[in-house]
Amino acid sequence: MELSEILNIDYPVSQSTVDKLLAVASRLTIKKKEYVIEQGKRTDSLFFITDGLFRGVHVRDGQEDTILFAVTGDPFTSLHSMAHDEPAQIAWQALDKSEILAIKYADFNRLLETEDDLLRWWSRALLDQVYVLERRYVWIGSNDAASRYESLVKTRPGIMTRVPVKYIAQYLNVKPETLSRIRARLARKS
Repeated sequence: MELSEILNIDYPVSQSTVDKLLAVASRLTIKKKEYVIEQGKRTDSLFFITDGLFRGVHVRDGQEDTILFAVTGDPFTSLHSMAHDEPAQIAWQALDKSEILAIKYADFNRLLETEDDLLRWWSRALLDQVYVLERRYVWIGSNDAASRYESLVKTRPGIMTRVPVKYIAQYLNVKPETLSRIRARLARKS
């Protein structure tokens, strides 16, 4: 997916602005299982997935919690690093061989000051990310595991065969065995 297509998902950005972003972007190929952002380390870039699949994961007391999935067309970064130059709280790991664009915060922030369409895009993108996190928080607390699974299948059908069961189980806040039973029960129904 091209950067212009990615940006235009949230807000129409001019080709001139896209060209300015591309002039400061680096194209990276990320291996499967490779971390682009590591928890506890600062990052200095905003990333755009042009092809691939990632998971956002937080480790606490040795336990992994898959919080987010990001697919082709999604941006990601550490807001802790970007906003306050703090270490990342969420690590980002490629689940497939992936292609991304990396744009340094300094370059991105400089363009935010001069390109109104980029600033509007950034505002919409941030609101969307907060919405997703809030929705997940409420969703985890108010639905049973089978409903959460069915909802994930509907909202992100393309990832279901590409993401290991243990990460889907973490995301749904269930044990892998529970997820296997849910999948088997739903398969028998269809």
